Amino acid sequence: MVQPSPSNLDDQQLPQEIGVCQELNTGSSNEGTMQGASAGRDSNQIHGDNNTIIQNVFTLNEELTKPWGVFKKSSAVSVESTKEKVSGIWQHLKVMTSLGFIFLLGTTTFFGSQIRDSIGLGQSSCFNLARKEGKLAIAVANFSSLGQNKTNNLFTETRLKERLEAQMIPNVTVCPIKQSVSSRDRAKILGNNLGAAIIIWGRLDTSALEVYVTTVKIDVRSLRYLPIPTANASDSELQTKNLPGLVNVMTAFAISQIYKSDGRILDGRNTLETALMKVEQMPINLDNQTTVDFLAGAYYFLGQMYNPTKDWQCYERKKDCYQALRAYNKAAEIDHNNYEYLVSQGLLYERLKNLDEAVKIYTQIIEVAPESPSGLEVRPYRADIYLKQSRAREAVEDLKFLCQRRMGDPECFHNLGLAQLQANQIIAAQKTYQDIKSFLSNNAEKAEIINDLESLAQRRSDLLPAINSIIATFNL
Repeated sequence: MVQPSPSNLDDQQLPQEIGVCQELNTGSSNEGTMQGASAGRDSNQIHGDNNTIIQNVFTLNEELTKPWGVFKKSSAVSVESTKEKVSGIWQHLKVMTSLGFIFLLGTTTFFGSQIRDSIGLGQSSCFNLARKEGKLAIAVANFSSLGQNKTNNLFTETRLKERLEAQMIPNVTVCPIKQSVSSRDRAKILGNNLGAAIIIWGRLDTSALEVYVTTVKIDVRSLRYLPIPTANASDSELQTKNLPGLVNVMTAFAISQIYKSDGRILDGRNTLETALMKVEQMPINLDNQTTVDFLAGAYYFLGQMYNPTKDWQCYERKKDCYQALRAYNKAAEIDHNNYEYLVSQGLLYERLKNLDEAVKIYTQIIEVAPESPSGLEVRPYRADIYLKQSRAREAVEDLKFLCQRRMGDPECFHNLGLAQLQANQIIAAQKTYQDIKSFLSNNAEKAEIINDLESLAQRRSDLLPAINSIIATFNL
């Protein structure tokens, strides 16, 4: 009986979209004569006397519009007088040009980064530098505001950027950008144009902040987190406190997916594992189902990166197999309702030849959710172990339960017939194989069944007469 191999995470959709949402305190807007803003930075003010600057500009315009010289026929004007007037005008222009140059130089020196960012030049240099250094660029978008005034709170783009940089994710450059993003598709387009590997975007108003993490090049769902509403001040404070850590894990999760798609498994699991270790030191509110889905999914993905692809590799890389078990176990502890994590544990225990632990895992799923997809999935796994442990009657019961729900499935009934033979339920086995013949659609399926029966006869010579009689019915 062939046992299905563990599912590959790359073929599955990732857990529910995750992001971050939290209540905010409304802040007052800053006022100034001139205000420069950069993507991902707090507002910076340039104080000056606008009236004076504007008056100087008007004065200069008036001088430039005056005629350079007026010559009347009725009066003689000396050449020297004309030269003096022209010279005076040029002197005035030189002074104004010098003052303008000094003003521009000072502005560029002290506020150059703000000006560059406000027109988009600073963000381009950030992505170019990341590309030059061979790093992944993370774009932090300008969070769109749903209210009239953008909320000034402790988790704006600037502070988000600072938090990500403080976490020191290796080989990553964080680049704030001035654009806002309203959807996953737009995030991918913008990120692709900028040369970003990941784009963090969202929206905020006076009451809530949502954060999304979208990978640009690989086709996975955006990670999104939404907290449950709470009237409890301590719960709200806990969620606010956990936001930076959760966003950091979301980002590390996305980076690990990129690394895995590039074949850089070691870099991927080191990045995600480091972020998860920091989260383990935080008091996480697991009443929030989206937090549960996200964190459990991150641990499961970590387990998939540790889990070797071949059964025999668990002998050479036993440490990796046990690291995968630990990650699967953490996922199952966080999310008790997702049996996929338990199934992965059971399959890995089988690969490690720890059949008793595998049976415990499968039994746990079957007892809690016998009719669930996972409960039905592990029935043949447990039956297979029962046959290896000479517990054929228990295997028969598992397979009978399964085949009653999969009527017309020749593989299920074939496995049941093999188990019945090994349990010495010969008459029941003969009836099962009579039923199977009506399910078969081609000779290849019949040949495979006969081959399995002959293999069993070689191992169990006491069953040879019964098996030969069954094979004879197939050859009629």
